[in-house]
Amino acid sequence: MEALRFTTVAVLGVVIDIAISYSLAQFFVFPLWAAAIIGFFIAALANYTAHELWTFRSTGLRFSLKRASQYVLASAATLAVRLAVIVLLGRWVGADYNFLVLVVATGVSFIINFILIKFFVFYRQHDQDASIP
Repeated sequence: MEALRFTTVAVLGVVIDIAISYSLAQFFVFPLWAAAIIGFFIAALANYTAHELWTFRSTGLRFSLKRASQYVLASAATLAVRLAVIVLLGRWVGADYNFLVLVVATGVSFIINFILIKFFVFYRQHDQDASIP
């Protein structure tokens, strides 16, 4: 059930992320890498909240500063992977394929993000963390 909840949150996050990133790049002439950063962090904020409250919830688990900090680190690592894919793939295929580049980079970063979130941020030992009401 947890994997299904993660996938649901992640898919909604990806839709938010790509919609914002693509719109900023296409309609507001942001560089693709800058648009990807903005879209990523807006979606990450929504995803963290959903993961904390729904995906990885357990009895008595509430917001944790430790998990929030770890989520920021995991998100930064995920974003670094995404930007690397965008730069490398973008140079290879060109600007005519910005949407494809975003989709591929999002797919690669999705895998990295799941691994980091599941095993670094919301690993079961964190259930004992001091939490914020």
